[in-house]
Amino acid sequence: MEQSKLIYTSTACDHCDSAEIDKILETARRVNLEKSITGVLYFSSNYFMQYLEGDTGSVEEIYSRITQDDRHTNIRLVDTASIEERKFADWAMAYIPQSDVLVPIHLKFMDSTEFNPEAITADNATDIVWELYAQLPSAHYEGSSGG
Repeated sequence: MEQSKLIYTSTACDHCDSAEIDKILETARRVNLEKSITGVLYFSSNYFMQYLEGDTGSVEEIYSRITQDDRHTNIRLVDTASIEERKFADWAMAYIPQSDVLVPIHLKFMDSTEFNPEAITADNATDIVWELYAQLPSAHYEGSSGG
């Protein structure tokens, strides 16, 4: 089976609070386990960035569901490509909430201390995801304990 990655950004709707994000993660983890999809969801300043990886058909199916989810607006497909191996093989859906640990990544790729989805391009999206991956344990725990 051909494996692929998909990266998108979106804007959270007004009613998308932390309880709603918990519901998104619960559903994503359950469905991703069923479909053998792995990846990470990053949420910052009312924006989502998500990286999905797995069987190409399953990744496309999950993305199609996401585009129909009214908890997102301004959904923008940033990059999709074939991959040789998974980066997030141990994560049905890792979650990285907004955290001060991630400010250097914002500065490096977005010239801002804030997350800016408009600065994410097909050329830099994968690099941003790898930087997030490198920060995953500390960013996840700091963000989780910080609210």
